[in-house]
Amino acid sequence: MNALRRTALLAGLITGLASGAAAFAAADDPVPATGTTPDPYLGSWVLSIDGAPAGAVTTVDGCNVGGRVVTHAGPSGSNKMLGVVTPARCSFEFGQDMSPQLYAWISDELARTGSPRKLELARVDGKATLYAFELTGTRLSELTLPKVQRTSGAAVLLKATVAPERIRRIKPLGARAAQSAVIGFAPSQVAATLGATPLGVDTIGPFTASVHMAEPLGERRQPASIPGQVELSNLPLRAPDVSAATQLDPWLHSFVVDGHSTDADERPLTISLGGGAKTKGVDIVMPKTGFVAGDLAARGDGNRGYELYTESVSLAVR
Repeated sequence: MNALRRTALLAGLITGLASGAAAFAAADDPVPATGTTPDPYLGSWVLSIDGAPAGAVTTVDGCNVGGRVVTHAGPSGSNKMLGVVTPARCSFEFGQDMSPQLYAWISDELARTGSPRKLELARVDGKATLYAFELTGTRLSELTLPKVQRTSGAAVLLKATVAPERIRRIKPLGARAAQSAVIGFAPSQVAATLGATPLGVDTIGPFTASVHMAEPLGERRQPASIPGQVELSNLPLRAPDVSAATQLDPWLHSFVVDGHSTDADERPLTISLGGGAKTKGVDIVMPKTGFVAGDLAARGDGNRGYELYTESVSLAVR
């Protein structure tokens, strides 16, 4: 083998090793976020369920209509036609003083005992009702509690995403809600209670409950009456070291370190949002929770971080 050929082979080997190393490095590199900034619809909105007012909502998004283009070859060339039509999911945010019917429906959906509802999202600016989205055969798709910093001044809103079988833009038919302004939950009023013990926490969440809906099958959708599987995310908490040591550390040691993690060792957790003399509060109830992980010492900000799982969740109005 002459020197020129040895040099070429060596260069190829080095290039191959470098490419392989780059491929391994790329696999470990963080993937940049590709999410887009939310672009909600204009105006103020109110929600109704089966014609009954449910309250004011905000950040209405989604609710699009569309389908899949099918292309097939014919004698005169390629032909296109609209195939399966699938409505986009609709999302909105809400706070206090929503109707008990809304909370009850969400709880039933999360328990897989709910039924499809007819929802109406009506745009209301001032005294004029402009138009509405009529959502028929609607199931809950997702409920999200954002991360709550209890010392923050920003109001807390819950986010719901719903999956209708059909969407139309209509003149509003349902009863209008008297309330037209969204009233968020004050972060300082968000609290967590473990069993009967109020927890001294600094941050709560985020937490998401997702209902995996029946997807289109061929040219027909599964009936909306078929309940979906519910997936519950873990719940992060951060608690000051002084309260963590007395309220959470003993249970963490017992549950994780000593392995006492049976059903009997799980505990009920309630996240309370808002409530007062003139406003209704709502509780996010998790009857059986357990530890996934937890800090044994305080971090740089003086808090310990914890992560809990829950087997079920429901909403209750106070």
